[in-house]
Amino acid sequence: MKGNIIVCWAARLSGALLILSVIPHYFFALPARVLQPVADGRLDADLGKTYYAVWVFASLAIVLTGASLIYVSGDLKKGETKSWWMTLLLSGGLTLYGAYINLKYPEHTHNIAFLVFGLITLVPLLVFFRAFRVIRG
Repeated sequence: MKGNIIVCWAARLSGALLILSVIPHYFFALPARVLQPVADGRLDADLGKTYYAVWVFASLAIVLTGASLIYVSGDLKKGETKSWWMTLLLSGGLTLYGAYINLKYPEHTHNIAFLVFGLITLVPLLVFFRAFRVIRG
């Protein structure tokens, strides 16, 4: 039961941090990385529209991932197996994405946040997997 509570709060923390990370992503990085280069003429306006659409979608995906972690945290607390698998997909995906991007493009250090947010939940999830009856026997 203690493992369930730890995993539950890890998912809530990771989800909240993901949602909060959208503030600098959308309000600070978008103007600096997309809007200003379009205004300066360094980036074609049509390409800027595409970048804008992708940036907004990425912001929405980050919020939805964080909200999903918070949403399943209640079921994690109850020890439900389905929530364990969903959290494994979400936190594992964040961890793999963060690791891959940081290895491929080490100059993009801001993406290490995805690795950290994923590991916040993934490590306790794997440490306390027996509390979720993942392996039947």
